[in-house]
Amino acid sequence: MRMRFLFAFEHAIDGIAILDQAGRYTYMNRAHAAIYGYEPNELIGKSWKALYAPEWAAKIEAVFSPILMERGHWHGETIGKKVLERVEIVYEEPPRNECVRAMTSTINVGKTT
Repeated sequence: MRMRFLFAFEHAIDGIAILDQAGRYTYMNRAHAAIYGYEPNELIGKSWKALYAPEWAAKIEAVFSPILMERGHWHGETIGKKVLERVEIVYEEPPRNECVRAMTSTINVGKTT
């Protein structure tokens, strides 16, 4: 079953990524990396903050992360370094402490902060 999920994630047109408790990418499909102009291996092990301007990373941590922790999910629009994006994030409670980040779409590719 795990191989089926991995196959589906790898071939999805939506970007999908998994982050560890420290906010570092542990998995990313090609669609997610391509949104930002990267290959997945260039971002594995890096913080999600690498894809955001400092002011947006601060806003995500201060405003959106508390909602994510309280409700277990958050969705909305954010502005990454290269795109305005629509994001869905789901948080899994311990013992895994992972976030699954799904980029449902990008808007105005090339728009930056």
